[in-house]
Formats: sequence, C-alpha cells, structure tokens
Amino acid sequence: MAAEGQKVVLITGCSSGIGLVIAVTLARDEMKRYYGTMRDLKRKDKLVEAAGDTYGKTLSLLTLDVCSDESVKQCVDNIKDRHIDVLINNAGVGLVGPVEGLSMDEMMTVFQTNFFGAVRMIKEVMPDMKKRRSGHIIVISSAMGLQGVVFNDIYSASKFAIEGFCESLAVQLLKFNVTVSMIEPGPVHTEFEMKMFADVSKKEYAGTDPETLHHFRTYYLPSAMNIFQGLGQSPEHIAKCTKKVIESPRPPFRNLTNPLYTPIVALKCADETGSLSVHTFYHLLYNLGGVMNVSLSILKHFALRYSGEIMAAEGQKVVLITGCSSGIGLAIARKDKLVEAAGYAYGKTLSLLALDVCINNAGVGLVGPVEALSLDDMKQVFETNFFGVVRMIKEVMPDMKKRHSGHIIVISSVLGLHGVAFNDVYSASKFATEGLCEGLAIQLMKFNVNVSMIEPGPVNTEFELKLMTEVSKKEYVGADPETLDHFRTCYLPTQVNLFQGLGQTPEDIAKVTKKVIESKRPPFRNLTNPLYTPIVALKYADDTRSLSVHTFYHMLYNLGGVMHVSVRIMKFLSFEWLRRRAISPT
Repeated sequence: MAAEGQKVVLITGCSSGIGLVIAVTLARDEMKRYYGTMRDLKRKDKLVEAAGDTYGKTLSLLTLDVCSDESVKQCVDNIKDRHIDVLINNAGVGLVGPVEGLSMDEMMTVFQTNFFGAVRMIKEVMPDMKKRRSGHIIVISSAMGLQGVVFNDIYSASKFAIEGFCESLAVQLLKFNVTVSMIEPGPVHTEFEMKMFADVSKKEYAGTDPETLHHFRTYYLPSAMNIFQGLGQSPEHIAKCTKKVIESPRPPFRNLTNPLYTPIVALKCADETGSLSVHTFYHLLYNLGGVMNVSLSILKHFALRYSGEIMAAEGQKVVLITGCSSGIGLAIARKDKLVEAAGYAYGKTLSLLALDVCINNAGVGLVGPVEALSLDDMKQVFETNFFGVVRMIKEVMPDMKKRHSGHIIVISSVLGLHGVAFNDVYSASKFATEGLCEGLAIQLMKFNVNVSMIEPGPVNTEFELKLMTEVSKKEYVGADPETLDHFRTCYLPTQVNLFQGLGQTPEDIAKVTKKVIESKRPPFRNLTNPLYTPIVALKYADDTRSLSVHTFYHMLYNLGGVMHVSVRIMKFLSFEWLRRRAISPT
C-alpha cells in the first residue's frame, strides 16, 4: 500500500523484457509505489529475483490480463482508492510475415493486446485521473508506429493505431492536466524478439507464393537481424528513457529512444506524397542487403533516388470499389470512365477477372468521449475500417503479385496522419491502415504492385451528416459532465465550422482518386485538400510532437470564438505556401 503522498505507478506486461526491466529500474525510487502486472503470477520468479530487496517494499505484483474487462477492473480495484498517478501500458505481442500467410485470428489477437488492451487500461484509469486533474498515461509504442516496416504490416498497424488514438486523446486530456506520452523504441534485445525470430524461421506461412517467401527469408530476415545487431538497444535503455519521461516537469508527447531513428522517421516528411520513404526502404531491403551496415550509416544523411518508372498495365483496367451506396464511394464509381470499370465488374465472379485496381472505401465513424464508448463499438469501427481493408487486400493481392501488376488504393483520412480530439478511435483505425499500407507498399514494389492512400479532410456527405445528427442526440453514459460540456460546446461547434470552412465534396475526392489511378507513377500519400498540408506538417515541427498537441488544444479550447478567423488564416497560409512552392527553383 502506498504511503501518504507517494505516487502510484501501474505497469502492464512485466513478466519479461521491457516491462520487467522498467518495473525493476523504477522500483529503486523509494518516493513512489510501483505495481507490476502479468497474466500469470507463476512467472514472477525472474522479476522477483531481479527486483531484489525492492520487491515487497516499493514493488508489488498484481494479476492482469489486458484482454479481459473483468481482469482490468479487478486489478485497478486492488489498488487503494483506485488511485493511479502513472499508467505505463507495456503489454504487447508481435506478428511478422507475409500478410497473405497470416490468419485473421492472428491479426485480431495482435490488436486485442496491442491496441484494445491499452484502450481498456486507459478507459479504466482515466476517469479518476480527470476527477483529480492529475495523471500521466504512458504507452510503450514503437518506431514502427511512426514508420511502417515491410513484413511487419500488422504489428506496425497496431502501433500506428495506438499512436493515432493517443494523439487524439492527448488534446482532450490536457484540459484536465492529464499528460499522455509515447515511448517509441526501435529494435530492442529481449526474449520477445528472440522468440519471435525463432518462431518465424520455422513457420510455413501457408497461402504465400514462393517468390514472396523467398523475399521474406532471403532479404527480410537477414536484414532484420542485421538491424538488431547494428541499432538494437537494451531494455535498460528503454527503462531509463521511461524514467526520464515520468520525472519530466513537462513530458514530451513522443519520445524516440534511439536517435538513429530520428532521420529514418523524418524521411517520411521529406516529401508530402510519402513515396520517398517507401522507395528508400524498398532499395534498402532488396538492393542493398549485402551492404546494410553502410546503408544504416548513410541513411542519416540522404535518401536514395526513386526507382525507374513503373509500367502501367495495357488495355482496359478493371476496378473494384467498396462502399458505393453513397458519399465518396458513389462519387468515385460515377467518375468518368471508372463507371465502365465498375459496371464491368458488376455481377461477375471476382476470381474470373484480372483485377487491376482495388479501391477500399467502405468505412464507419465513431465520435465522442472515449470513456463513454464501448469496446464493442470500437471493435466495430476496426472491423470495417481496418480488418475490412485487410480482408480485401488479402483477397486481391496474390493475383496482382502473380501478374506483377496492380494498384491498391485506400480511402484513408487526414485523421490517419494527425489525431483529432474526440475522434480517438476513428483516428486510430485510420492510423492503423496507414501503418499497414506503409509496410506493405515496400514489399509490393518488388511485384510492380502500387499502394496509394487518399487522405481527405472534412467531406460533406451523408456519412458526416448522419454522424453529426447521431452524436448530437447521444447521451454518452459514463462521461463526466465537464468532458461532455467540452464535447458539446467546444468540439461540435468547431467541427461545424471546419466543415463549412474547409469541407470538400465527394466529387473532389473522386477527381483525386481518378488522377492517382491514371498516374504513371502513383504517389503513396495523397492529401486531397492542400489546406491540410501545413496542418499535417505541424506534427514534424519538433521531434517530440508536443507542439502539434498543444496547438490543437489551444485551437479547440481557447480559440473557439475566433475559429472562423483561424480557418481563414489557415487558408491564407496554405495559399502562400503553395504559391512559394510553385515558384521555387527546385
């Protein structure tokens, strides 16, 4: 039990690896009380031995399964007055391999722990933190939550999802003096990684074509081992970084633990299309495997040039579009010659067609205070927005790879690039899809298959109107009155203002999609609204990303009355930025 005035820290996933070392390292501080957790306390011996005389004094152990609502509640109930000052979400699982060789159950297991497990914990402790107007939520994320990595598509997606969720949540929680911080390690030498490499070397990956398996085993696995040897950190290093963040008077939002990864992540921002990083990592994997050590050194200084032009398939293209009953999907299907392609596919068996373009558009929304949203509602969003996309890609990708031709397009969102308050779960689902596709795009380049993301801002469709109507009537049981007041008096009017000031039509999105399809060299990322380019760029103005969180906090809570002025300023700044860019000598 914590002494009067002692801060209480709860850490998940402490049976081994990073979680164990964090618990042991932090427990040396006698000014705080630490609770380590694990699913099975029979596995506690290693931690107890490492903790030494701190075990039973500053460090105690509790049973916790982050995948169980009952277990999460019981764990928090076991702490006096449910008072938790710092929550460290560390529990996680990995998944590596060709996506067509992974089952949907395996993918969902990863999300159940890495995303929904963290969300369960946050939902359980956040209401008390908000009441006390004090608390710190820390998530052990990954550099793969910032940059997708080939053959780590699902793991990356789960980490992108939690990054998007927390980026959105951080803005809202600032109002309650509750801080959110992400710890983002690169490769770390733990039992977690060693076990994973041992497992994947034996796995058959049934359903994967021989060429992809060859790429995985001949290119990826040796490169991954090389990177672990060249860039790997120890769990102790991650623990020190976590301790520094806890003790900081103003904790940064993002914390890359390995400075060597800063330029790798920054590479994403070198061009707004995202193609530069995809092409660079493609070459690093497939063309520079033998000189990876040299590549790791020069990566800090410059990126490789793009590869040659990608040949377009001849003849009429066959295009499949999901979610066409209304809105963006309907507008895309109607767009000029695309209606011929859509009509051609209609009524025919997919397996009989050589599908050239798959446009993943189907999606659902979810808005509101996260503590008032059920896990079932959240899972439903992921079932459509993320796993629906995965299902489609798994179905069409093998044939595209066989033909060495194809184009996978995902209608994502600007909320997949920047989290927005009260859109935590929707943002997370779009972040997840961005992470999946960012990793997948590198692998598929080897097969001349393109991946492109279409990223609209606000779009005036039935989807948005229906969503806004529903949220204005919803009670949001479980949300405290102050948060509900912020949602209804700050967020909703701001949303209406943004839709009026920056909203596009479905036809605008259809035009961008058509342009991407017809491009000889389709960009990876495609923001449909140039007004959002500087907003997204704001994320990269400092490497902690705290600037963007604080900026959107002030825009939401302190500038509500002059939001229309802010929108006009954004329009002006974007116009000036585009004008300067247009006349640039380069």
